[in-house]
Amino acid sequence: MGLRLRRPFGLPVRAEPGAHIDLHLAGGLIRQYSLTNAPGDRSAYAIAVQLEPAGRGGSRAMHALRVGDLVRVGPPRNSFPLDRSAPHHLLLAAGIGITPIIAMADAMAGNGASFSLHYATRDAAGVLFADRLCRLGNRVHLYPADAVPRQRLDIRAVMASVPPGTHVQACGPARFLADIRQAADDLGWDGARVHLEGFAPTGPGADAQPFRARLPDGRIIQVPADQTLAQALTAAGLPVAVSCGQGVCGTCTLPLRSGHALHKDQCLSQKERQTLITPCCSRGIGDIAVG
Repeated sequence: MGLRLRRPFGLPVRAEPGAHIDLHLAGGLIRQYSLTNAPGDRSAYAIAVQLEPAGRGGSRAMHALRVGDLVRVGPPRNSFPLDRSAPHHLLLAAGIGITPIIAMADAMAGNGASFSLHYATRDAAGVLFADRLCRLGNRVHLYPADAVPRQRLDIRAVMASVPPGTHVQACGPARFLADIRQAADDLGWDGARVHLEGFAPTGPGADAQPFRARLPDGRIIQVPADQTLAQALTAAGLPVAVSCGQGVCGTCTLPLRSGHALHKDQCLSQKERQTLITPCCSRGIGDIAVG
């Protein structure tokens, strides 16, 4: 479902590719949605929301909105920006992950930047923004799972075929992003050229184990199995800035001073994981020191 959220009195909006807005919904729900605005569209915030009946309630609340309803919207934030110095951009999307990617593709097409877009969906009916994708011509490659013969998106092969210095911008589920990170590591890509954003919160997980974390002031806090490190730090009076809540954007990254962590993020390289941790989703193994 596509939605357009207009500011009161017709005030213009600011919508750069990769940005998202926070929507404050009934029941205290706060959900982030990527902006899908086409270049020059400043009349409203454009977003797309996929109904997830088994989700956490955000999509159901959004689908219940009606024309004329008032919604509190936070200012746009961009933890997934394009690096405009890159000689080429490889855009990778799966499912609803096309939402930030389509805005990037349209923006680059408008200014003549070099890019290619590869988009995997469950079926042909699940291809979103089909009209906008068609206008991008042969720079777009579609991979609907019900195509005959099926064309599978081979992430490693695609990443191996792009020009030197290419940056990848990718959005999709955790497994999709993990495959991209693995391909980047296998191919020796600099982590600074890999930009990932996801849309499914990780959370502690049913198999999470409690651990202890030493803080910079010497205090040691307990992190229960049903709580994230970010939540425990906030409860201890050290609030952590969290945006995506799943280790994709890197906003909450903290120094890992000592100990070992179970890393569940999609933003840190293997080298970075030796000294950094994303407390929104990653956990300590035994005792760790952070901050």
